[in-house]
Amino acid sequence: MSDNVIYRPGEEPENIRKRLDSLFAKLDSAYPDKVIVGLNKDHKHWGESVTDLYRKLGYESGKAFLSAYGYNAEGGKGGRAASVDPASIIAQLKEKYPEGTTLTIAELKNANPEIPWKSLANKANEYFGTTLAKRGLEGKFLVRSAATSAEEIGNPVHYGTKRLLKEHNIDCSQRRAIRLCAADYGRYDYIIGMDSENMSEMRKIFGGDPEGKLRLLLDFTDKPTDIADPWYTGDFETTYRDISLGCTAFLDKVSK
Repeated sequence: MSDNVIYRPGEEPENIRKRLDSLFAKLDSAYPDKVIVGLNKDHKHWGESVTDLYRKLGYESGKAFLSAYGYNAEGGKGGRAASVDPASIIAQLKEKYPEGTTLTIAELKNANPEIPWKSLANKANEYFGTTLAKRGLEGKFLVRSAATSAEEIGNPVHYGTKRLLKEHNIDCSQRRAIRLCAADYGRYDYIIGMDSENMSEMRKIFGGDPEGKLRLLLDFTDKPTDIADPWYTGDFETTYRDISLGCTAFLDKVSK
């Protein structure tokens, strides 16, 4: 069993234990022999639960997670093999496109039909998606991140965020939390918060928003809302996707 596992069988928090019990009851009804084939095709929502839970518990894959609980997850007709390693396939794509590519995801799918794109959608979009460099905007932006409260000042990135960023080949080892200050209002054209609480705290720090610089990140998308804090939800993947969506929409706006 991987050393990265956070909670082994029998050690899970109560809220996760309840989810496991519910999932395993469903799996046992559909796979009484505990041999799981084609889960993502036949029971998509169950497959999504497996993905969410194995990440929360710290397993390296859904197959490793299911194996730890007595199931045998196999590839099969109509189902994605559980042994697919997204990181290794992304490495192959990087080798094929060392400078990145201007191809859209749809064009990449057509050019590389042998790749299981469903399992790679998020990672592929991260590598081949929009970046400042690809838009010709590198060096034209000053980007900083800061906290609105003092609890974590000086601390490194949360281990859950660090693990997810590592999957996306993003190095955050030198990052430390700093706090937003009143002087920052005059330094930036856009000051972007993740949720309503951020916005409220920023207005307190700046004494208001006289120049209309404060925005929620997802306000730039067609689904404006708060981004959930994974410190509370434990769902770092969803937060990452929402932030990526917001950043892409923001770049669309400022690139016009």
